Amino acid sequence: MKEYNFGKYLSSYFLRYIPSRMDYSENTVKSYRDAFTIFLRYCTKVLNLKPEKMKITDINKDFIEDFLNWLVDKKGYSIKTRNQRLAALQSFFRFLQIETPENIERCNSILSIKAKKVQNTGQMTYLTINAIRKLLATPNSKTKEGKRDLAILTLLYDTGARVQEMIDLNVCDLRLSSPATVKLLGKGQKVRVIPITPQTVNIIKSYIDNYQLLDEENLEIPVFFNNLICQIKLDKTASSK
Repeated sequence: MKEYNFGKYLSSYFLRYIPSRMDYSENTVKSYRDAFTIFLRYCTKVLNLKPEKMKITDINKDFIEDFLNWLVDKKGYSIKTRNQRLAALQSFFRFLQIETPENIERCNSILSIKAKKVQNTGQMTYLTINAIRKLLATPNSKTKEGKRDLAILTLLYDTGARVQEMIDLNVCDLRLSSPATVKLLGKGQKVRVIPITPQTVNIIKSYIDNYQLLDEENLEIPVFFNNLICQIKLDKTASSK
């Protein structure tokens, strides 16, 4: 009796293996799921191979390379995206090396597939000092929204943080007394502490004073609000008076 075991191991990979990997961010997991959705769609529609009828032994290096070529040649995916899909597939076959030692040679051949070099599209450019000054002068610092926007721009510039790191930043991650720092949670749940300048501290203080964010009850809320959360905060402040 044939064992159609691909689905079994794929389920185990997503339900058991990935949740145990603390270095996999939410975005990485989503990217891997997307990759396998496309891969299974390719198997079904292009190869007429139903997922429930697939076996690990159906898949080899040529199989994966044909899929990657289809992504680029037929679907118009970029080389960068092609490499991301390859990384997702190879993560699964690293898992299979441990789960099915009898397939280690097959897995190794798939893991030997190289990522393609992404062609540099141009020289990286930087903002001049004058351009940065103009950018920071854009928000109207006399309004609550302007103070918020200025705080975001200044903190991004001073720390080199990613946008997602700004979104994840909580009040408790700020240290505004000397030495002033901000704690950022980056990719793979890695934490880094970045010093910030006195000028940045003054701008952040001006922003957070508007919403009393340094109150003890607010320490676990995001530093930067959307309009809805702002309104909730204002309503709560007004009702407590």
